[in-house]
Order: sequence, then structure tokens, then C-alpha cells
Amino acid sequence: MSESSRVAVQAIADQLGIPVSRTVINILAQDTEFRIKQIITPAAILHKKTHTPKLTVQQINMVLASQRLPPILGYSSTSSYKIKTLITEDNDELCVVSDPEVQLADVAKNIIKPAPRPIPFNFQWMMVDGIPIERRNPRSRGTKPTIEKGPFSQNESINTINSLNPIYSINSINLMRTFSDMGEQQITNKDVISPDLQHYFEHAVELFDSGDRNQQIPVFEALSTDAGIQPLLPLFLQFLSFRITVGIQDLKNIEKVCLYSLALIENPSLPIPFYAHGFLRVLMTAALRFDSNFEYPNGEFDNDEFLKRFDEQVQYEINVRQIASKSLKRLCKRCVSGFPNIKTVVINAMIQTLFNANSTLAAHCGAILSILKFGPETVAKITPHIPLYVNAIKREIELDNSSNFPFARAALVLVSGILEDALKSQTQPMMRFQVAKTEVDSLLLRIPKE
Repeated sequence: MSESSRVAVQAIADQLGIPVSRTVINILAQDTEFRIKQIITPAAILHKKTHTPKLTVQQINMVLASQRLPPILGYSSTSSYKIKTLITEDNDELCVVSDPEVQLADVAKNIIKPAPRPIPFNFQWMMVDGIPIERRNPRSRGTKPTIEKGPFSQNESINTINSLNPIYSINSINLMRTFSDMGEQQITNKDVISPDLQHYFEHAVELFDSGDRNQQIPVFEALSTDAGIQPLLPLFLQFLSFRITVGIQDLKNIEKVCLYSLALIENPSLPIPFYAHGFLRVLMTAALRFDSNFEYPNGEFDNDEFLKRFDEQVQYEINVRQIASKSLKRLCKRCVSGFPNIKTVVINAMIQTLFNANSTLAAHCGAILSILKFGPETVAKITPHIPLYVNAIKREIELDNSSNFPFARAALVLVSGILEDALKSQTQPMMRFQVAKTEVDSLLLRIPKE
């Protein structure tokens, strides 16, 4: 502990008029140095990795933001101004910023350098394959990586291990790979994640399979607000990718995947842009899932109880796709700085799905819901083509495929709202939109309801 720290604490106490003993001053000075070191150490790493000439306030504020602390205000990292002193008629000194005069022609000749892009991923320089680079976690060169013994013995069968969830322990081997290629797998270093974070991850994963939504709500709130869980983000993304892959036909599983993803995306302290493509794969799969796993068996089309249960299933599936659409919109908003055209990519994928003859009506519902989430400007891109789309649905209904009726009705209800908005926005309603709206109303009457 330096003498300057004690002097600074004493000066602040004197300024506030608070009598403080020397023992308290020593304790406060030591605690202050420790807390400042916690901020300066990662800021110095950022300064070194970004090759900036000196440590800037912006770099310190980035570290403060990651720890949910307020930024430093009133300071600037720019070079000091050149001050020029002038003497007024009253012999007073007037200090002004020196601003040399230049010719306009000379200014036009100068080539203006492009402004540097801001760092979109605040802490990507600390991550390699999702593993923080720290002094306690070095990568030795020239040495063969050692394989850490996993939680299962060598006597267990490969089939047993492959059937398990691949990520429950960060220090375990990848259980999804067979024993034959474990020797070639480079294992990450030990103690990459603290025991507290390990327990945090395991607890959140265990509650994923809980059937009690009241137990999962605190998890969603924690994932959307907790700071300091940045090292767990690649693990959560790997877990969600695994669950949506193995449980693609389980609506409850997909709903929980979307809710977990949305909670992580909402967390302002997580570097979501760095993992934008991974979240896109998960959420696009949930929103545009190709088909449903619920069909009309023969002879049950007139069964009212079955129809009611069927429509409840369809409505639940629509709700799940709405959650996925909401998550996609939020993801685009979070990642626009590092992925400027992410919104265009998502919207184009939705439009291609909607007007693809090989896609299903279930996928159409997800595409329309996502397009509606992105607002009127996006809806305007598909509005001129809606009359042709209505004719396509009409041909699908005329095929008398009863299993498509609920999703056809859901798509027509969504399309009907788009047509109503199009008619209201026109000073003189366009005839083709009016005809399409009438056709939609007629088709809705033809499709049986529960």
C-alpha cells in the first residue's frame, strides 16, 4: 500500500469534515487499491490487445460496464488542447483554444481518413474458443495436450455415453465423441471456470427439464440480469443447440430453448454479438420448424373432442413460434453493431420460406409471425404478393388435406390482418387487395373449426 493512497483518503475525509483514525485510513486505502486494481488490470490487457498508444477512459469504462458499475464521467482521452493566452484592453488574461487559420483550398486537398469502426464485441479479445485467456490459464506450446479423466469410467459403453447430455461439467471430456477420437481432441485447461460459475450453469441446466414454470421463471430473470456470467455464454449456447437438435419434435422443449435464448440475449453484460450466428441457428430453427408432429388420423376429422385438442396443439405451436420471432427481433437489435446486415439476413430468410413452394404451412406461420414482429416496413415488402399467396393457400385447401387445415386457417388469419392494414392505408382501396380479402373470408368459412 502506497503512502499516496493514505494521503488521498485523508484528504477526502478532511474535505468532508469527517474525523477518521489512522487505522481506518489504512483499511480504506488498502481496499481502494484492491478495487482499483480489479478495474485497471483487465483495462490494461484491453489496452495492450487493441494496440492503442495509451490507456483510455473508454477502455476503463468498458471494464466498468462489464461489472455493472457506472462509467467515469468528466474525463477525455483526447490530446490536450493548445491554449493561447491573449491580453484584453483591461489587461486581463483571456485563454482561448488555438485555432490556426487555413485556406479553404488547402482543406479540400486534404484526404480525410475514414473513422475507425467502434469495437462491437467488447471482450472478444479475451476469448479463444469460448475460453478466457488468463495468466492462470496458459497454453503451453510444443507439449502434447493431456486428456483429463471424465466422470465416467472406461468400462461404460459408447452408446450409454452418447445418449447423455454433452455438457454438464466444463472439466469433463466431450461425451458426444467416441473414445477413438478422444486422444486427438485438444482439451481445454483445468479450472477455466470458477466453481461458483460451474454450479450456476449446472443449476440452470437442471431446471431446464423441470415441469414447474414457477421454478424456471427465476432462472430466466437471473440469466437476463446477472453480470459476470460471460464465460458461461458459449456453454449455454452449446447446450441450447444440443437440446433443439435432439428435441425438435417436442414443443415444450423448443419453448424453453427460446425462453432461455431470449433471457441471455436480454442480458446487457453478455457479448451476444460474438455469438450471433449460433443464436440465429437456434432461433431460426424454432421459428421455421418445417412441420408439426400432430396429424389427423383417418376417421377422426368429425370428432369434436379430437378437433379441440388438435386446435389447442396448433395454438400452442403458434405461441412458441411467436416467442422465437420475438427473440429474433431482439437478437437483431443487440447484434446490429457487429453484424450490420443481420436484420436483412433474417427478413430475407423469412420471405424465401413464405414464398417457397416446398415449405409447409406450419413454416409459413412462423415466417409471417417473424415478418410482423419486424414492423410495417418489413410487412410492406410482402404486401404486394399477398393476393398470389392467398391463391396458393386456396389450392392447398382444395387438395382436401385435413392435416393442413389448422395451419392454413392460422396463416389466413395472419394474412387477413395484413390485407386489412393494406386497405386502410390506401386512400382508394386497391381492387386486388379487396378481392384477396374477400377470398380469405370465404376460405376461413370453408375450413372447419372446433
